[in-house]
Amino acid sequence: MSHGELQELLDAMTENAAIVDEKGYILFVNKAWVTFSAQNRGTSKYTDVGANYFQSVHRAIQQGDEYAAQVENGIQDILHKKITEFELEYPCHGNNKQRWFITNFKEIGSHSPRIFLFTHKDITSLVLREQKIIATQRLEIIGQFSSGIAHDFNNLLGVIMGSLELALMELPTSPVTSQLVQQKQDTLKGYMDNALLAVQRGASLVQRILSFSKEQKLAPEYIDANAFIEETLCFINRTLGEDIRIETQFEEKFFSLYTDTSMLANSILNIAINARHAMPTGGVLTIKTARVDLNDHTFMAGAGKGRGPYVEISFTDTGCGINKNDLQKVLTPFFTTKKKGQGSGLGLSMISNFIQQAKGGLDIVSCPEEGTNKGTTISLYLPLQGESLPQKRTDTKNIRRRLKNKTFLLVEDDVQVRNVAASMLTCLEHKVIQAQDGRLALKILEKNADIIDCVLTDAVMPAGISGCELIQEIRQTCPRIKLLLMSGYSKQCCGKTSVPILSKPFSLEKLELTINNLFFDVNVDVED
Repeated sequence: MSHGELQELLDAMTENAAIVDEKGYILFVNKAWVTFSAQNRGTSKYTDVGANYFQSVHRAIQQGDEYAAQVENGIQDILHKKITEFELEYPCHGNNKQRWFITNFKEIGSHSPRIFLFTHKDITSLVLREQKIIATQRLEIIGQFSSGIAHDFNNLLGVIMGSLELALMELPTSPVTSQLVQQKQDTLKGYMDNALLAVQRGASLVQRILSFSKEQKLAPEYIDANAFIEETLCFINRTLGEDIRIETQFEEKFFSLYTDTSMLANSILNIAINARHAMPTGGVLTIKTARVDLNDHTFMAGAGKGRGPYVEISFTDTGCGINKNDLQKVLTPFFTTKKKGQGSGLGLSMISNFIQQAKGGLDIVSCPEEGTNKGTTISLYLPLQGESLPQKRTDTKNIRRRLKNKTFLLVEDDVQVRNVAASMLTCLEHKVIQAQDGRLALKILEKNADIIDCVLTDAVMPAGISGCELIQEIRQTCPRIKLLLMSGYSKQCCGKTSVPILSKPFSLEKLELTINNLFFDVNVDVED
């Protein structure tokens, strides 16, 4: 093959290619090699024809390049005929971004003197695609994992939440004569309140994980935005600590939102906790609400472009800020700048997922310059629904605590969950008949259908008849009886029945409201 034909063959290769002799001197390079060398910090003088490539590799080793050392070891192994081919995938920083390359070194034929083909190729797009696939697979694994544990984990949280609320109700409400006794009661109540907050955060964590696998549906309801945020902040204050001051600047107008209150509260909590981590020595978190009219505003994340009226909820801290490179990654699942054990990297990506489902948007602006104390501003945009709430919520409030003395058939296979749920129903002044599975429930109904007002059943039971199947049977045989499902993983019943679903863990207040809605036929979605 002539030199011209060899050059044409090399130039046809897409990867950067050079032919070197056994001493490392470059004999031929292709166009891709020349172009790459010219674009990368003037390295062409080390990579032109006639230069010694082995020496350029050794020079990189002296500058601390660990991958160059691996390349040199591979070259030596080939020169000493220990191996026939060497290949290495390695990262490289340049132009404010990281790229990945794959390099290959092998002998060509059995010429004398010996000649070698050296290639390297930019595989950044392939690596990024692979990372995206891996991230997707991780989310799928989380979805499968969460599907398996959500029901059992929420059962445990339900036992804890119900027991704590029942214990709180046992504390004396009348004034006590002893100041010491009063102090102990207040301390005990504080411990219980903290434990309840931890349970709520645990339940939110399950929701957050389920949201990534699209297993968690939004359950929207109408709320007063300002009032809801104020109520949420009552719980957050205790979590942030005394060195974080919260300031609110709410626009006085009434803002009606139609959104998932659990996910919104969880988003507020996550943003507040992130702000606390950004202000380790204390600071100020300012929360504002305002009406904004957007005209094709491009959100950093969310449902495309914003058009029309939105409620903007902004959170501004006086912390350290987020550097430019990290700002592009903060919405990526599992990415976190926090120390090990302080964050899962799911918070902001969960918020982004929620905002997108809610047809809203999210923006982040940060000023990480040292000493500026401008911190970070995270803005959530949710579609404005109007300036009043639907009348049905007022109706719901009017019926609270009117319902008593109903007889419930409680069907739950987990004995702890069943006992706590029975105690909660008793606390609400209802009568309870218990059954540990669907078959026993049907036997009880055969003899007591005339006195049972409602069947409250778990959706998932391990053997025999599931909660959904039990409800279908009762609908046919006892259409008079009210029906209510409870589940730690609501998708297991969604689509199979129109019966209201009470999501675990549920509070005493949520249980009471759900029962009232059921018996008074108030059309309010009760699924969290």
